[in-house]
Amino acid sequence: MSSRIIEIIIQTNDKTSAGLSAIQSKFPAAEKTIQRVASRMKGFAAAKFRATISLIDRVTEPGSRINSVLKSLAGKAYRLTVGVDG
Repeated sequence: MSSRIIEIIIQTNDKTSAGLSAIQSKFPAAEKTIQRVASRMKGFAAAKFRATISLIDRVTEPGSRINSVLKSLAGKAYRLTVGVDG
């Protein structure tokens, strides 16, 4: 049996190296951004937060007016006269 060698020559035009180098050049900037975000998150985690709630009180003033009117009415003496006509 005889052996034959078949040689196939393929030529390609590589157009990916420019795009690949552009992507690789953006990695250091992305890593810096990730490091900045991570350091900010560590700062937030170490910070102490206090929640405050401010309410508008619309009940106290009318309630105190009603209370003072009731006290003034209760503090007075009333005379009731009942008459019978007959």
